[in-house]
Amino acid sequence: MSKFTGLLFLGALFTWQQASACSCMEWQNAAAMVGRSQGAYLAIPASDSQVVSADPEEFGSTSMLTKFSVIRDYKNNSAKEVTIGSWKGDGANCGTHFTKDEGPFIIFAYKNNAGMLSMSSCSVGGIDAPESIAFLKELNKL
Repeated sequence: MSKFTGLLFLGALFTWQQASACSCMEWQNAAAMVGRSQGAYLAIPASDSQVVSADPEEFGSTSMLTKFSVIRDYKNNSAKEVTIGSWKGDGANCGTHFTKDEGPFIIFAYKNNAGMLSMSSCSVGGIDAPESIAFLKELNKL
């Protein structure tokens, strides 16, 4: 293989890796995010994420469930605990995986086709970054 062919291969591989990465839009203001979601929580995982289905032949197909202890329910549903589905995070599919008692997290959940609450890494965030703290303050005013 010539040096040129090798560089071409590496360039194509690098381009593919960039194209397969998860890309999220910036969160809107707190009122808009709560209004669009079917569930909006400040919560801590009550258990590790559990695999509920997986197809080893299908990239990014591992389905996960995580039970959360709710600190605050911004939709005023008074939920104390909620189970939310997601895809297992593999870097490219915007999936998630949680460990018991880590967090807390701000979570915006949406009903999937089966009517179950689900999320992606784009709809969940930790509260340790300065922009997350500001967003949390905005949420607490609602």
